This record gives sequence, structure tokens and C-alpha cells, in this order.
Amino acid sequence: MSLNNELEIIIITYNRKIKLKHTLESLSAENSPIKNFNFIIIDNASNDGTKELCENFCSSHTNFKYIRNKYNIGISGNIIRAFEMASKKWLWILGDDDKYNFKYWSEIESALNKDYDIVHTTFTDGVRNETTPYILNEEVFLSTSIYNTKHITSEVIQNAYGISYTFCPQHALNCAILNQHGKIYVPEHKIVIQTYNDKCNMIRNPKKWIYHKMDNFQLLSAYIAAYQLIEDKKTKEECCDVLCMGSSFKDSMRYFLSENNGYIYNIFEILLGTSKKQQKELIELMCELGDNNCKAFLKQIFSWILMIPYHKLLKKLRKKIISIKKTNTHKIFNIFGIKLKVKRRGLKKVCYWLDSNQAGIIPMRENHIYACCTRAVPILVDKKYNYDELTYNDIQKNRIKLYEDINKGMAPQCEGCECLIQKPAKKIDIGKISYLIYHPHTTCNLKCCYCFFQKNEQYAKLDPRTADLYAAIQNFHKIGLFKENIQLELGGGEPLLLNNIDKTYSFMAKNYPKGGIVLVSNYALSNRVNDIIPIFKQKKIKTTLKTSIDCGTRETYTKIRNRDAFDDVVNNIIRSAQEDIFDTIYLKYILLEDGSNTSDKDIYGFIDICRRVSLENPNKTYVIIDADMRAIAKDGDEYFKTKEGEFTTFTPHLIKDDMLRAAGIIYKSANNLGLEVIWTGDRLSGASKEGLQDIERIKEFAKSI
Repeated sequence: MSLNNELEIIIITYNRKIKLKHTLESLSAENSPIKNFNFIIIDNASNDGTKELCENFCSSHTNFKYIRNKYNIGISGNIIRAFEMASKKWLWILGDDDKYNFKYWSEIESALNKDYDIVHTTFTDGVRNETTPYILNEEVFLSTSIYNTKHITSEVIQNAYGISYTFCPQHALNCAILNQHGKIYVPEHKIVIQTYNDKCNMIRNPKKWIYHKMDNFQLLSAYIAAYQLIEDKKTKEECCDVLCMGSSFKDSMRYFLSENNGYIYNIFEILLGTSKKQQKELIELMCELGDNNCKAFLKQIFSWILMIPYHKLLKKLRKKIISIKKTNTHKIFNIFGIKLKVKRRGLKKVCYWLDSNQAGIIPMRENHIYACCTRAVPILVDKKYNYDELTYNDIQKNRIKLYEDINKGMAPQCEGCECLIQKPAKKIDIGKISYLIYHPHTTCNLKCCYCFFQKNEQYAKLDPRTADLYAAIQNFHKIGLFKENIQLELGGGEPLLLNNIDKTYSFMAKNYPKGGIVLVSNYALSNRVNDIIPIFKQKKIKTTLKTSIDCGTRETYTKIRNRDAFDDVVNNIIRSAQEDIFDTIYLKYILLEDGSNTSDKDIYGFIDICRRVSLENPNKTYVIIDADMRAIAKDGDEYFKTKEGEFTTFTPHLIKDDMLRAAGIIYKSANNLGLEVIWTGDRLSGASKEGLQDIERIKEFAKSI
């Protein structure tokens, strides 16, 4: 491809009709090697006859195109507009008053056919230098550089606008190429010969109404402002050292101060943009000269000093010298960096579930209210209550009594439990709850082999009063049991069998908009799922589905759940994901001790279900891995089936190798699908050291796959 098709030349002009005429004649002269190239003239709304000149010239030179800005957007605006218009491989922006020597044009043309990022067309007399500081200095002269337009990006354009007040917006592109270690060609001979105006100086003439930084523009401070786009600190310092070619930083600053006349913004532009060594040189020079710049600088510094709130400063300093950090169990004193740990007085033991400032959870099952699910200790055990008749005192007196018994050493059922913590008494609140686990019955549509209700006498019996969810929630609201962010977990058997879920949803949405409903369901009842989809789809409060699938095949599901409902479960979950009714979906896999669900067919079948659900679910999908609790319960299959007042004991042990392998595959596959694995199960969690150890074993095994 010829260079004519790759090089775009844009001339920017404003009110220089005569000089522009000479430039156009020079570029289109018979001996000009670029006379047939395509040119664009961008006129910055001139009012001196430039428009007529350009229109007449373009009518006889069809390769020249004239564009006139509606407004005078300033020299920086015109340069940036040229960048935005670039459409070819190379862009060369020319001024309207420079002269050209095309004798050595072949040198430039040769460079443009090579792998350069910027090709220079000129250099300062007697100072041809290929080091970075001199190259950047040369590039202030706009016509110096022919740019490879692949570097003109949105970031470059934004930065160019940002430094437009410096009148060197091209430095946004120069610095971008410098940061990318671009290749720059410096010619042996000059093509462009810069012309100088006798009246030209390095400070702008003031105007009536203009942004103050432009009104008081000074070229050397503008250089330093633009150099802030250089990422390498050492390179930036070197460039600031060569502000004036051949002059030291201090000599350059001497020149700067002679022109600045006390304009404080330029002084701080330099101080904030240079190294400590250079800052020191400038301050020393100002104090040495004692001129308007020194006076303005000192006046500003002293005015800031007077604004300092010394009482707050002293308070901050004291905190730096001596600080105290409090934890639930200790005070940590930091004195000059030395830490002293002192045990706090007045500490009390409290269960994580009891304390409303921690979790604040109440589990409810079979008309009993429990302290927690970890050991299933009933609080209300003297008689069975109907949830719609309970009072606040019925619940709280027993929660407070348990708290007191724990601290008196009279709660053996809680001894050694990981849920016990120590904290100052004043930070403990046995009050309103944030989470209610509502498991009011044991009626279910399945008979899962690992379920602790499977042999329960009430298995097929549904108590009408406890099944009325709406009546219970209304009463709990009436007695003031709930915090505003209450989460209502529905489980215990199959919660879709509960009555009035629709009324409960509306009641929660009206009274607890910051709360939510967590549905712990096997999700096999398609008719009931059809009922809740339009309810939950209202999205008035947060809703969550936790469902335990535990296999990946129909055969295994039927075996461990005693019902052929696998296809219904999978279809219901995927349909709910498509309908976007849940804010979060948790898919659970409980590994059975007998190995009945650890086959590859089940593992990869479950992983495929996770993949399908996550693809359909626009919200969050998580995976939970857990293990059969029967294996660690002292009473085996009878665990949790205790008499009132008794509690189950567990003897945790590590999961078997086949369970470890299955869990590792599920864990790695979930990560590969971008799904987070949550360790909130009964056995694989932080509730025991064995649980934590198993989690680490699973992760290590996953790495080896």
C-alpha cells in the first residue's frame, strides 16, 4: 500500500490567513513530495478571511478538504479534534506557519515504512538527542511528530482533554507511547523548520474571561503538568530536569519565576509534580530571590497552617503514640509500637444462637422451641405450645435462663460446644431475633434414608394449627419477636405442605421488607411449586431456595428417597431458575456413609444439574457439600429422636475415601463452572475440628485431580 493511502495530514489554523496561504502553497508546490497526499484543514472559526482563502484553494486542489469549527475551541481543542478525526495508519498534524525542506523526505518515508510508533520530522538546532527527556521536549512542537494512530485510544483522548489547559494535549499520546516503551525515530536531517514569532513568550496574554490556569499559562509548568502522565518516576524526574534544552532544572526554574509573577497555581503545579530534590531546589530559589512568587507561596502556606485544628491534630498524635483496641476477650494496648494484651474483666459466655448481637436464631420443631440446631436442646419443654398462642415472655424467660445456666456451669448440654463465645456482658443481647427456623411438623412427601424423622410416629400426621404458618408469623410479629431484617426459614419435613404461604409472603413483604424467606424444600411437589412461583415472582422481599438433591440419577434418587420424583425435582428447580423467583439457589449434596451415592454417574449427573441451573438462573447459585450425620451420632439411626430434656451426642470422625473422592470432584467441578461451594452443612462445616479437617482434605484432593 502506498504511503499516500496510509498518511493523513491535518493542518490546524486560526486567524493566520497570510501565513496559512504560504504554508498551503509550500505543501502543494511542484517540488513537494507530498503535494498529492490528502490534506484536511481545520479552521478554528477564524474571522480574518481564512474561510474564503481555504474554500478557493480547495476548489482548485481537490486533495485538500476544508472543515470549519462552529466555535473557537482553542488550540488544544483543535489538536484533540485532529486526533479524533484520524482514520489512517499515520497522522501528521501541522501548524499554519512553519516552513519545509523536503530535500530529505525520503528519510521520513523510509521510517514510516518501518515498525515505529512516532516518526520525528525535525529537532532543535544543535541539539539532536535521542534520549527520552529531549524527545518529549521536541514533541511540544506539534509538527515534529507523525503518529502511529493505533495508540489513539479513549484513554488518550480523555487524558488529552484533561491536560488541555497546558496547550500540549499531544503529550497525552506521547506519554502513552512512552509508557508502552514505543519506538521513536529521530531523523538525521530536518524536514520541518520551526518559525518563531518575535512577540512569542512562554506566558499567555491575559483575557477578560477565561479559566485561570489558561489565563496564567506558563509553558514550563505546563510541561510538568503533562509529564504526570509518565508512569515511571525516574523517567518523569529526568524529563523535569530538562525543561529547557541544555539548561539545568534550577536554571529553568529561574526563568519560570521571572515570568510567573506570583501565580500560586503554577508554583504548586511544579511542586506537586516533581521529585523532592527538585521541590527543594525551587523553594530554595524562591527564598533566595524573595520576589512575588516567594511572597505568594509563603502567604499560602501560612494561611493553611492557621487553618489546622490543633486540638484534633493532638488527638490524632496521641492515638498514634498510644492506642487501645478491644476484642470480645481482651484489650490490646499499643504503646510506641509495643503491644500489650490484657484480658478483659466482666466477660460472659453466651451461645452464638442466643445472642441477638451475633446470630440471634431460634429453631422451632414439633411445638418445641430450641436453643440451637447443633445439639437440639429444647428450651420450652414443660408442655407443648401452639405457635399462635406464644407470648414474648414464654420464649425469652427460657432463653435468658439458659444464658444464666451456661455462666453458672449448669448447662452440661452446652459444654464444649463450638457455638459458645466470650464477650463483655453489656454487648450481649438476649432479645429480638434475626433468624427463625420454622420446622413445625414432620410431615413429608418423601422418606429419605438419612432423615432423622423417618421412624417418627408423627411422620404422616400434620397438626393443623402448627401447619398454619400465617397464624404463627402474625403472632410472632404481634409479640415483637422479630428484628426488621428477620429471615424466615421454612423446613422440617416438606414446607410446601404448610398452609397460607401466600399470605405469609405478603405479610412479611409489608412488615419486614428488609427480611426474607428461605425455603428448605425437596422441591418435588410440582403442584405446590406451581402455586409459589407467581407469589415469589413478585420480588418484594429476598427469597432463597435450599434443596438437597444428593445424587445425579433417577435410580439412586428413588433408592435413597423412597419415591420416584427425580425428574420432577430437576424440572422444578430449572423452571424456577428460568422464572427468576429466587435471589439465591443452593444445591446440596449429602454424601452417604454406605457409598450409595458416590458413583461417577451420580457425581457427574449432579454436576450437570448444577450447570443447567446456573445457566438458567440470573442470580446466584451455590453448591453445598455435606455428609451423613447418622455415622457420627451416638444413637445412629435414632439420632435426634430423644425424650424431652435429653440431647444427642456426636462423635465426629473423618469421611471415608469414596466420600472424599466424590466431594473433591464436586468441589473442583463447581469451581470450574464458576460456582462457589458453601460449607454450611451439619457435618462438613466449622462446627467441629474434624469438619474443618475434612474440608481441607477435600480441597487438597481437588487440586490433585
